[in-house]
Amino acid sequence: MRLKDIFEKHDLDRSGEVSIAELVRSMAGTNLEKQSEGMFKALDKDQSGKITFDEYLQVYYPHANNAERETMMSWCYPNKAPPKEEAKVLTAEQIEEITSLFILYDTDKSGNLSRFELVEAMVNSGYDEDEVEDLFELYDTDNSNTITLEEFVKLMESSYL
Repeated sequence: MRLKDIFEKHDLDRSGEVSIAELVRSMAGTNLEKQSEGMFKALDKDQSGKITFDEYLQVYYPHANNAERETMMSWCYPNKAPPKEEAKVLTAEQIEEITSLFILYDTDKSGNLSRFELVEAMVNSGYDEDEVEDLFELYDTDNSNTITLEEFVKLMESSYL
């Protein structure tokens, strides 16, 4: 609820969305004034030019899943069902790009990614090794100790959507 209060202080026109101008204006005179544009970019997850309360929740609670965020939304909007986001689907181009990455990462050409191959590739892409290990465990759904192309697409899907 405190986060909702903060959001409402930034939402000067009470539209339910915060524009960059509103955030800059609401931060004027504070010690965060100079960071307001950078904050806006970090909060505007979908790069729509507007920040919704759900985007605030995504930033402040990055490990919360959709159901948990919906629950938090229901606390803040008890008489109103939160707007449902359209189901996002990977485009053919995105799947092609993910497949190309999979082929590139599959250095032994086995048709699967070993733990070593995934860690090596993703650490070189900026991920932390522990994060990659966690991703491997989460997305190795068939417990084969390898990541198939299908599992890799699921792993990468959140990055693209």
